Amino acid sequence: DVEFHSFSSRSPTLVASQPVAISAGREFARLGAAANLRAERLNPSASLNTVQRTIRPSSYNIISGSADRDIMPPSDPEIKANAKLGASNGTEIYNMFLEYSFDIDSDKPIKVTPVATSLFNQLYDSPLDSQIWELRDSNAQLIESGSSMHHSSAASLEKGNYTISFHTRHPSRQVLDQMKDLPFQLLMSIDALDCKVYSELDKASTPAVTDDGRSEVGLKVLIKGSFQDLYVSRPTGDLPSWVQPGDLMTGKVSLDKGKSDVTSMQLSYLVPPKSKVKKLNVNKIPKDEEDDKTLDEIIFASKVSYLSTIRTKDADAYKELSEKLLQENSTSIPLLSELLSF
Repeated sequence: DVEFHSFSSRSPTLVASQPVAISAGREFARLGAAANLRAERLNPSASLNTVQRTIRPSSYNIISGSADRDIMPPSDPEIKANAKLGASNGTEIYNMFLEYSFDIDSDKPIKVTPVATSLFNQLYDSPLDSQIWELRDSNAQLIESGSSMHHSSAASLEKGNYTISFHTRHPSRQVLDQMKDLPFQLLMSIDALDCKVYSELDKASTPAVTDDGRSEVGLKVLIKGSFQDLYVSRPTGDLPSWVQPGDLMTGKVSLDKGKSDVTSMQLSYLVPPKSKVKKLNVNKIPKDEEDDKTLDEIIFASKVSYLSTIRTKDADAYKELSEKLLQENSTSIPLLSELLSF
């Protein structure tokens, strides 16, 4: 049986091909769900399951191609215009080799798929030829290879250092030189991290708050012609320890998790800088300072403490002791504070 649905989604950019994106400085992303032709079941969910890391080449080399194999022969119109042209009069093709280095800093193996994203999935329109890469470990052992025509199998990488060699060709050495900074992307699989979906902006913009009785958008029915605002918050679970600021986490948001295959859109979350916030204990003396006190300072502090106990009991003794202490240290803040309280 064929069942037709009419879900439509609208993001702030109104560009359906763009993913629902949670930026590093924002705690949520907004989208809308509408039922234009018929009533639809709305039961949204969102999760992230991939980390995308972009790397740049650490070195490059451009060399001339082989005189036997890397000479592009003259075209038919060129030969027709000049019958003296032969194969040796063709255009020389240059080869460029880019080297990329990256580390895996996880105690557990990670499935990694390298891809040259900007050149990926181009065939006859590709601006460069060859586009073959090899992934090797620190012992130069070949682990995986692939091209920009399709995704290769994910390689399970353990903790260590790895290199990617990328080979591409072009008749113009200048073009290759201008492409020497070509970025490469690493797609690294992770256990799914859930992102909560709310119908209220204030809940999505404060995802760290959990004890105010808030609830996500549950199962509901959108009647024909109705519209529902949805707010996808960032993940509140712990990110993998090896994830770095600037990494892009990707996954999907589904309008009906029961029919995720036909109601899903891309979801992305740009990893922000890690939190370094510390609680300020203004009145607490650091332990190092406490340990550095001399015997005279400890005795003086004890006298100031004793002075506060006789404040209301013996005024004459209080005045006599306070005068002696002022002679010892007239700039002591605890002593001056005590005298102001007398």
